[in-house]
Formats: sequence, structure tokens, C-alpha cells
Amino acid sequence: MAKKKEATSEQITADDVRELIKNARKDGVKVDITGMDISGASLVGVDMRAANASGAKLSGVDFTGANLEGVNFSGANLEGANFSAACLRFSVLPNGFASMVASGAVITDTTTDIRESVEVR
Repeated sequence: MAKKKEATSEQITADDVRELIKNARKDGVKVDITGMDISGASLVGVDMRAANASGAKLSGVDFTGANLEGVNFSGANLEGANFSAACLRFSVLPNGFASMVASGAVITDTTTDIRESVEVR
């Protein structure tokens, strides 16, 4: 079973996240980055389906082309994150997501209509 890296105030790298994803997929468990600080990381094209990212610090993360279907982003900071061409189907977005978009989060060209298929909490 993949060891979950403990939530910490220390920032982790995109390579750390990719390793967590790889190990979780290999072990057949969901990716869990709850409360982690990954601000500014490039996670272009990453497959994080059904991951738990609640409370994570994800400001400025580049999720371009990522598969984020069913990801729980509740309580996460997504200010300035880039979701261009990402799949957010069935994802749970944090309260205040609209203001995060106003603060620079990019959601153009997503593979689904955000208003119809995501939950905000």
C-alpha cells in the first residue's frame, strides 16, 4: 500500500506529487494530497481521477490537460490555478471558486460544462 506523505506546511514538489500518483495507481488506492502545499507546481496532463485534494494549497498550479474527474477540491486554495483543457467532471470545488476564477484561475476549454457537473462545497 502506498505511504501517504503527511500533510505539512512545507511545500512539496510536482515530482513528489507525480510519485504519489504513480504509487497510488500501482497499489490501487486513491491519490491523497489533503492539506499539502503544492503551490505553483506544473502538473500538466496528470491523471488524478478521484483524488482527495481537500484543503490543499494549489494556488498557481498548472493543471492544463489534466484528468481531474471526481477530485475533491473542497477547502482547497485554487487561486490562479490553470485548468485549461482539464477534465473537472464530477469534481467537488471549494466555496468561493468563482472568486478564485476572478483571481486568475483559468477554466477555459474544459472537457465538461462546469455548471452542470461539479459540486461546490
